[in-house]
Amino acid sequence: MDLKNIIRSRATVDGTFVRVDHFLNHTVDPVIMTAIGADIAVRTADLDYELILTAEASGIAPALATAAATAKPMIYARKTVEKPMDDAWARAVDSPSKGRSYLLNIKHTALAPGTKVLIVDDFLSTGSSAIALGEMVEEAGAEVVRQVFVIEKAFNSGREELARRGWETDAIATVVDVVDGQIVLDESP
Repeated sequence: MDLKNIIRSRATVDGTFVRVDHFLNHTVDPVIMTAIGADIAVRTADLDYELILTAEASGIAPALATAAATAKPMIYARKTVEKPMDDAWARAVDSPSKGRSYLLNIKHTALAPGTKVLIVDDFLSTGSSAIALGEMVEEAGAEVVRQVFVIEKAFNSGREELARRGWETDAIATVVDVVDGQIVLDESP
């Protein structure tokens, strides 16, 4: 699977928003998603982790595909709007694509201290969801071993924000810019 070519041919642009909701995170193409899970499995084969974590809802498909490819369990942080769930770690997250805030919640029983965690999500943009997930992992006494994203928007500050926290980051495809409605991808392997 060549995700860059799929993005070039099927993604759309709305301002600086890269829309992939007709094959990645609303309508899910199972062939593409299975290949994404296999790619992430290869990228993380050298890591020692026990659990895959993502955010509800659009991260579930790539995280589940990764779980299937690695035979490792997966959990997701649930979204709530008004108040945190009982017995859970929670973080507020602003969603630029939705124009509102929400809470991500991880139940205490789902994440044990000492667990080595791989975070998988669909997009890295500003890093707000990734930071929230990483902070909750650390609050639980667990460890973030790496964060892997299907698509990174490099013209935003997400990667730098994660690096400031000491979290290793990887992305399958990197959008370096959006110019005149066209997606510009990093062409390095």
